[in-house]
Amino acid sequence: MAPRAKARRPQLSFIFTPQGFGCDVTRDPETGRAYVAPESEGLLDAFMENRIQALLDLGFREAAAWFSPSMRFLHRLASTFLRDTCQSPDIELLRERAPMEPLDTTVQELLLALPFTPGAEHVDESWIERVWEDLAAVFRDQIAAFDGTVDQYVTARTQDLRVPGRIFFHLVENAAGAAEGHPFAFLATYAAPDEGGVRHYPLRYALEQHRGDQRKVLSLLADLSEATQTSPFVSELVESGELFHPLRLDEDEAYRFLKDVPAIEAAGVLCRVPTWWKRGASSVKVAVRIGQSGPEEGATDSLLSLVPSFVVDGQELSEQEIRDLLSMTDGLAFIKGRWVEVDHERLQRLIEAFEQAHDRSLSVFEAMREAAAGTDDDLVEVTRGEWLDRLVTRMRTPARIDDYEPPKRLRATLRPYQESGYAWMCYLQELGFGACLADDMGLGKTVQLIAFLEHLKETSERGVRVLLVVPASLIGNWQHELERFCPDLDFEVLHGTSAPKLNARFADISDEDLYDSVPTLSITTYQMAQRLDVVSRVPWDVLVLDEAQAIKNPGVKQTRAIKAIDARMRVALTGTPVENDLSNLWSIFDFLNPGMLGTLKEFKGYVSELDEAGEGYGALRQLTAPFLLRRLKTDRSIISDLPDKVEIDEYVTLTRKQVVLYRQCVAELERALEDPEASDIRRRGLVLATISRLKQICNHPDQYLGQTNFSPKDSGKFLMLKDLCQTIYEKRERVLVFTQ
Repeated sequence: MAPRAKARRPQLSFIFTPQGFGCDVTRDPETGRAYVAPESEGLLDAFMENRIQALLDLGFREAAAWFSPSMRFLHRLASTFLRDTCQSPDIELLRERAPMEPLDTTVQELLLALPFTPGAEHVDESWIERVWEDLAAVFRDQIAAFDGTVDQYVTARTQDLRVPGRIFFHLVENAAGAAEGHPFAFLATYAAPDEGGVRHYPLRYALEQHRGDQRKVLSLLADLSEATQTSPFVSELVESGELFHPLRLDEDEAYRFLKDVPAIEAAGVLCRVPTWWKRGASSVKVAVRIGQSGPEEGATDSLLSLVPSFVVDGQELSEQEIRDLLSMTDGLAFIKGRWVEVDHERLQRLIEAFEQAHDRSLSVFEAMREAAAGTDDDLVEVTRGEWLDRLVTRMRTPARIDDYEPPKRLRATLRPYQESGYAWMCYLQELGFGACLADDMGLGKTVQLIAFLEHLKETSERGVRVLLVVPASLIGNWQHELERFCPDLDFEVLHGTSAPKLNARFADISDEDLYDSVPTLSITTYQMAQRLDVVSRVPWDVLVLDEAQAIKNPGVKQTRAIKAIDARMRVALTGTPVENDLSNLWSIFDFLNPGMLGTLKEFKGYVSELDEAGEGYGALRQLTAPFLLRRLKTDRSIISDLPDKVEIDEYVTLTRKQVVLYRQCVAELERALEDPEASDIRRRGLVLATISRLKQICNHPDQYLGQTNFSPKDSGKFLMLKDLCQTIYEKRERVLVFTQ
């Protein structure tokens, strides 16, 4: 038999924490060495020694195909920091004193690139700014200690970055000259130190200031040499000498310069141009609003229309105005108070895209998917219409849903965030969507679900039938919580009796009568759900999975069986971040809202494109966020009244083997106590000894029997501890276990 191939060690990954980030590795318990692939070993050592220095170094290198998603994100953060810092107009003169704060747009772009990885919920604007500040501190120290220019420092580290020179080109709108046919003004400047800062002077002053120092003049003008080679516009200005004077430009001249800006800046000359050009606002686009008006009834089965329009910088243009633009020459045109780029080829394609959008309609799922993903085509801008935007906004901000009062029979006062979670489930149920309640452990997912079930019972004329599927170790806990919070809710546990006996009990009931033969709530386990005929025969109103990570593996038999159960609405409860593994995310969403994320093959292809292109996971987050509600114990802005410590009693169900031994032990005690010859002291000793034996049985039968197998399935206590620790591990938190 051929030897088994060794499992490939994983690449270095990171976990994000409220304070920053750290290496997420598994270590050999004996040697303490991390299990990482050979490519990652050097990086791991560097990050363990100084994580911020290692992060800055990572930003200087190219992203490798083997980078894990979390490493790819950190690389993007560091390389973006270096790009923005090195392109700062004053970095060469001010060096370590130059400002190094991120732009708001940069922060948002990085947040959109955030992958689904452990601790991602901690990454927000403040987190990005803190890490950026840490990078800036290390960068400043290195620049201060470097004996040379900033450009020399950067060039020694990478050839992909270029520090701009001291010459700048400025183009601004010139309203005063518009009447004379020169609506733009152009000026070339150079930067010079001035009282601890930087001041920009017209370029001709440099020639006068350094008239006697030819070396300085040539050094300054050297920045122009490459720009003249890449831009005919700049070359003409240099040859004519006009570059050294303020200029008035017409539309065509300004357009020539604007089209050359990327090449000019690549040559090391920064260009300051109107913001409408920098953000592409001068380009006409087809704005497609999806779901401007909604369906009269239902949601998922309804079709939404697309409403296209021509827009430029938020201003809508008529189709005739677009055709008028086609009659002009390529360049810039001033329409409705805005400068518009006239590009005949683009405008013709815009008209085609406009006509195609008129002929389409989408389901709500398709509409949400397209609105979240947008489009790679720079011609079309997809947005949510008024109805769809209102729908998604309410789903994403449950605090805005105030249509649902807590049930009258609920014997609990819901905290504000719990009331929002309850209302959110009610809202999604009315829309026909599935919902994943993924609150942190200890925040009361159970009571929110019970309130939701009682609401359904109170508001339904016919009544509702709900199937709750739980791990066997949690049955006792659910029974206790139901009796505590909603004793009037009728329920039955389909467990504790063999599947054949339970099947025989329902065998003589017809399918038509079966719905009325089961109570409002039926509780069973993942194993029993696969073997009970009643589960597949009842058309359930709601199917609820507790510890829904049990179906995270899409290919296993248990997952397929659970997804095959017929239900109008599906709810998943989990304390584990479902985003940690994207296959798990797909599996749970395939259960909640089948088809929303496509087939598994389609989804994997889509995710691989995100990883390879590095464009970010923002579209996927926007698509899944309305159906996923997760609140954290650490989020004081949401849970302001949560105490520092939460104590929760979990009730463990004994396994069959534990029950047999427990009853046997109790029976032996009863017989011993009935012995008339037993003294009081002996009876007390028997009781104390039996208590110890019962504790051992509740821990694990093998402890009581003196065996060494300790099979996990034989101990309900172990199974519950395993579930708790699995959730804690998924969040990379810590656990301290006390036992008797």
